Amino acid sequence: FQILTELPADELPREAVELQHATRQDFWRDMLLPVAADEEADVTLYFAVDPDTMSADRMDDLIILQELTPIGVVLRHGNLAQFLDLNWETHWRYGANPWLAVEDFDGDGQPEAMLTLAWGDGTGVYVESLYIFDLDTMTYTLPDYSDLPLRMSYSPDRTRARLTSGDQELELDIEPWLIDRFQGEMEAGNQVSFDLREGQMYCRLTFDFSCDTLGYLAWADFPVVYEDGGYRLGPADRISNSND
Repeated sequence: FQILTELPADELPREAVELQHATRQDFWRDMLLPVAADEEADVTLYFAVDPDTMSADRMDDLIILQELTPIGVVLRHGNLAQFLDLNWETHWRYGANPWLAVEDFDGDGQPEAMLTLAWGDGTGVYVESLYIFDLDTMTYTLPDYSDLPLRMSYSPDRTRARLTSGDQELELDIEPWLIDRFQGEMEAGNQVSFDLREGQMYCRLTFDFSCDTLGYLAWADFPVVYEDGGYRLGPADRISNSND
């Protein structure tokens, strides 16, 4: 769509709309729906859809989200607007708006925009991704998840396990039905979500002790920190049993 490469930022709507209450009139040219905004920072996030999938007779009715074809997102800051080929289709199914936070996350004196998009779900699976935008260049970076600050140990009979991260520790019982499935390893990455609390973004990972999306016994909240020129996950500030 040629228009997405030359967007008139001054024409785009600023106020975010709840997905569950969206009508055709809320879309800009049947294509862009504002779904998250920071009015003070003058930043808006839009979901982009194929306008050919918009039913012409739905002017005032609530939009049936599943009828529309997602094609990406647009991020606007002031008079800049950038189209990005990012997946957010899970938001359609749940009717949930994404996170958008604008603050100086890296300490350079200039604000960055963090946004989260849900792109994967299924049996035992729900995955969000975090994107951190430089608002001057409208380019993004992703946190480095390669070195998770967490250790797991377990008893010889595999009936108990211990999770440790920084000064946080959790001991838990391996449920009887799971003992044969638990082979001394756990899996992270099938349930990933983000939450902003008091200016700090956290990544919640839920740990699967069956490694087949059946044995989620614990979760941990890791702060997203900026160190040595990049973002990564810091030691958890909480580890909890999934039943809590």
